[in-house]
Amino acid sequence: MDKGVRNQMIDAARGLAMLLVLYGHALEMFFPGRADGRFSPFAFEAWRMIFAFHMPAFYFVSGLVSANLGAKPFGKILASAIALLLFADITHLLAAPLQAAALYHQGHSLAFIAGQVLSPLLSGEGFNLVVTWFLVSLVFVQIFAWSYLHIPRAARWTILAFTAGLYVVFQISGYQLFQFSTWGAGLVFFLMGCAAERRQARMEENARPRTAPGEAGPFRQRRSLFYFLIGCIAVAEVAILYPLNRGCSIALDAVCHPYKGTNQFAVLLVDGHLGFLPLFFLTAAPGIAAVIAFAEAMQGTSLTDAMAWIGRNTLPLLILNGLVLAFVEHRLAGVLPFSDGAMAAMTWAAALTLAQLAVLPLVKPALDWLYAQCRMFSQQLVSRLWRSAPERPAI
Repeated sequence: MDKGVRNQMIDAARGLAMLLVLYGHALEMFFPGRADGRFSPFAFEAWRMIFAFHMPAFYFVSGLVSANLGAKPFGKILASAIALLLFADITHLLAAPLQAAALYHQGHSLAFIAGQVLSPLLSGEGFNLVVTWFLVSLVFVQIFAWSYLHIPRAARWTILAFTAGLYVVFQISGYQLFQFSTWGAGLVFFLMGCAAERRQARMEENARPRTAPGEAGPFRQRRSLFYFLIGCIAVAEVAILYPLNRGCSIALDAVCHPYKGTNQFAVLLVDGHLGFLPLFFLTAAPGIAAVIAFAEAMQGTSLTDAMAWIGRNTLPLLILNGLVLAFVEHRLAGVLPFSDGAMAAMTWAAALTLAQLAVLPLVKPALDWLYAQCRMFSQQLVSRLWRSAPERPAI
């Protein structure tokens, strides 16, 4: 596969993962904490199924686009990490007036409001945009992945053991700092993505063309159909597996960490709720396979460009979704007509997803500019630190 086509496929896969985030969050209008107390079983089950694999898919695709991570000097990794942390903090502060107004309207004191605004800057969790937790997690996942790729193979288990230990600490104590409960799972999926892309690159180096130019059209159609069927089978596997994970680390017949007044568990990576780990990974794997298979099936169709565009703009779209999730959805839930039927939930969730895609071009320039400033500052900061060090690698 041509490198440009391969990059387009990866962008399309990232776009599909982002759509799952948008659509999954949009479904939340129909079940948690509605003022009228109504609950859509379809929306809840669809949401549970999406959340069983959509964030693992995001880590995996992030690994795909970082296949050459190990070849980069640590200075670049550090600069990228600082830029993402700055971006998460600044977007949090930009949304702070909306957060403060909402909390003041609820009758909270100024001291409480100040604590809610300032605490995430120090702890790296509890952001008012909610979704920026992923940026913080990804920062540390990338740092651990870079370290994993640079230490001797015999010692790599220590990094996996350390991040797994942090997950255990969170399960015992409930203490969270810079999303460390997500580092272990995120690192596994990220490294899987890196390994998959490196393996694909090696295979393509040794591959020979198998079709004559005149056969390219029929071959592409058969290939697309093959990947589409693989994606459908993978989705069916997720549908079978996700209800089996009831949230307990050991017991399979009990329900642990039920979601907001329900008697059902839902995977919430942000809260460190993964449930029974073998089932969590077994469910996430076919979900990731479905995302990749559908992205492959799109190749050569008009959908590829649209999905790839979404994939190349996941950062501003993530921030926009955070604004909608934190400050818009609960208001929409109070005014939209409610129906227990699947069609109503699917339609309104799709409409909100499309609305965010339509608004994205309006906010994208400002958010791109802001992230560019964060990158420029972090690069200058790290360059100065490296220049002041007695011995430094190139950056």
